[in-house]
Amino acid sequence: MKILIIYDNYNKKGGGSQLAALRWFENLNNLGVTTYLLKNKSKDEIDFFKEKIIEVPSVDLSFFLKNTSFSLFFTKEAIEKIKSSDIILINEPTLLSFLVSISKDFLFKKKIVFIFHTNYDYFLKELKTDNLTSYLIKSFSPFLIFFRNSIIQNSDSLIFVSKNFKKIYEKKIKKRSYYLTIPVNKKFFKKFKIKKKEPHSLVYFGRLTKEKRVEILIRMMSLLKKRYKLFIVGDGFLKEKLEELVYDLGLQEDVEFLGWIENNNLRDFLENFDFFVSASNFEVFAFVYLESLLSGLPAFVYDYPSSREAIPENCGVFIKSDKPEVWAKNLLKYKNRESFINLQKNILKSYNKFLKFHEEASSKKLIKICESLLTESS
Repeated sequence: MKILIIYDNYNKKGGGSQLAALRWFENLNNLGVTTYLLKNKSKDEIDFFKEKIIEVPSVDLSFFLKNTSFSLFFTKEAIEKIKSSDIILINEPTLLSFLVSISKDFLFKKKIVFIFHTNYDYFLKELKTDNLTSYLIKSFSPFLIFFRNSIIQNSDSLIFVSKNFKKIYEKKIKKRSYYLTIPVNKKFFKKFKIKKKEPHSLVYFGRLTKEKRVEILIRMMSLLKKRYKLFIVGDGFLKEKLEELVYDLGLQEDVEFLGWIENNNLRDFLENFDFFVSASNFEVFAFVYLESLLSGLPAFVYDYPSSREAIPENCGVFIKSDKPEVWAKNLLKYKNRESFINLQKNILKSYNKFLKFHEEASSKKLIKICESLLTESS
């Protein structure tokens, strides 16, 4: 069995869908399944299985959409690899993926599986266009949704990385679909030591973009001065604007930006903090929830289906509010040694529930899905 994974927007600081695509690419090869990666040509290199990576020329859009580029056409090598593969896994609805999907029947004649990572409907319906970047994102959303819907129509089956989204979309999409756990970095799977103290530090890690709603966390800190300190890890379109907000609110001593951290270094880095906080209501199924829990950080998160799916009961606090004062109130409620220790103990009690998200376990399940699809067609 030969598998081709398409991820056509690779950059060093990519999000969850990129993490998943790269982990599957590496683990499938480690497990003995010949797997190729078709990606955009970029200055950021991937340092494993380089001989199985096919790059195609791309257009750099970073001058108005940071860390973004897309490919416009196939190379001869790309076409040969597509034709020699048994299954094509499409991860994002880019132009290249769209072209592969519409060429399936008359050119490639291969099994195509679309992996549903990102909820682009959110950008079209809910994203507020109060700056140039959000306006451009919202303007591009109809094209991405068109590409996505076309890819779905031309795919043989779908894979969802969220049970909640599988339940929502499989009723609308009359295709065979599977649920696949996201592949969390194996470095996170070492049990943490319980911190027996009063909690003082908060950390958010992830993209600094509109849909992550980091401004709620910053405004919250006006009510938590000298009680907690917030550390923000990551990069994105809104970094400068968020830094300005911190300055305007006089929170320079209470909020600190730490920049982007390589995922391979994140597990040990997160041990330095006490609580994970995220007001995002956008995730399909975020790595950040699992990565924070596996690092021993109880999670204070916005209450919506994706956070409920990822975080076991009593391992975090779910907050159904956009008001900074409500977030501050919840964090003050847990600012004591006993509550902090109990939350950490609850995470350790739930540890076995996280094992299915180990990158190797996820990859083995992906192999079974692919084998099942090929068996059906033979």
